[in-house]
Amino acid sequence: AHVSNAMTNGNVGAAMIGQEGQWAAQGLAELLDRANAPIFAVSLEGIITEWNYFISHLTGVQHDAAMGSKIWDRIQANAHKTLQEAISAMQTGAMGMPFELKLKGVASGDAPTALLASLTPQFDSKGQAIGALCLGQVVLEHRQISDKGGSTTA
Repeated sequence: AHVSNAMTNGNVGAAMIGQEGQWAAQGLAELLDRANAPIFAVSLEGIITEWNYFISHLTGVQHDAAMGSKIWDRIQANAHKTLQEAISAMQTGAMGMPFELKLKGVASGDAPTALLASLTPQFDSKGQAIGALCLGQVVLEHRQISDKGGSTTA
């Protein structure tokens, strides 16, 4: 609808830019979803707004089940304070340090998945912080690589 409205008003250039922006946004969303790293996003209230394939694979929690749920239900209780402090620090513009975050699996007997995580703020069109994008690295893989003396195979 956006493209056709711009074209009917004689503004073909604006229509093309709008379409290119949509393609870029779709490409970025696909990149995040298919990234070879655990990625999730949360609102400032801790509601999950993004949950990629890699993190679904790690935890067994499927995308649809995670979306809209509270991150506090998906992480171990001893990580709540750490994540809340990281979100608060991010809101003030402070550069946060990576932190360890343990995610719960689907089954009660599943071992938690430890991530080395860092947050990047998400902003609305007015520049106000609305949430955080969390990029993680599986700690076990990192430790295995370090234990092999810097080898790149895990």
